[in-house]
Amino acid sequence: MSMTCPICQHEHNWSMEEALDRLSKGPAIIRQAMAGADAKELRWPPAPGKWSVLQVVVHLLDTEMVYGVRIRKILSEDNPPVIAYEQDQWAAACTEGRDLERVMQAFELLRADNVGLFRASLPRLGRTGQHPNYGALSAGDLIMHLSPHDEKHAGQIKRVRQAYMDITK
Repeated sequence: MSMTCPICQHEHNWSMEEALDRLSKGPAIIRQAMAGADAKELRWPPAPGKWSVLQVVVHLLDTEMVYGVRIRKILSEDNPPVIAYEQDQWAAACTEGRDLERVMQAFELLRADNVGLFRASLPRLGRTGQHPNYGALSAGDLIMHLSPHDEKHAGQIKRVRQAYMDITK
C-alpha cells in the first residue's frame, strides 16, 4: 500500500499496522539514541536556532499531545477543525527547566495510550477533520504521517550527539 501524504507530500508505502508498530517502537528508539549522554550534552544546542536533545524530546511529547488531540477530535466530532502549532516556538518557549526523564516518561505513556486508542479505532480512521494549512485530513493520514517521526528525530539526536563529541574531544 502506498499513499502520498497530504502533509509532507512523501510516499508512505507501509500499512496502517506497520505504522502502528513503528509508533509503538518509537520511544525505545529515542531512548537508544540518547543512551550514555550526560546532562550537559543533552542540553547543548548544536548551533543558534538548532535544537538540543532535550528540545527534540520535548518536541516529541508536544507532537504526541497535539496528534492525540487532533485524532480524538476527528473520532468524536463531525469534520472538526484540528489545531496547527508552531513547533519551533513551542520548543523555544516550553523547554527551559524541563526534566528530560519526566518528559520522556510522559512521552512513553502518552504514546502507549494513543497507540491503544488508534488500534481500537481502526474502523473509524477514515473520519476527517479540517487543518488550517492542509485542508481535509483523516485520522489515518495523521497516523501515517506521524509514524516515521521518531526515527527521523532519533537520527537528529545522534547527529547532535556526534557534533557535541566532535567539539569536546
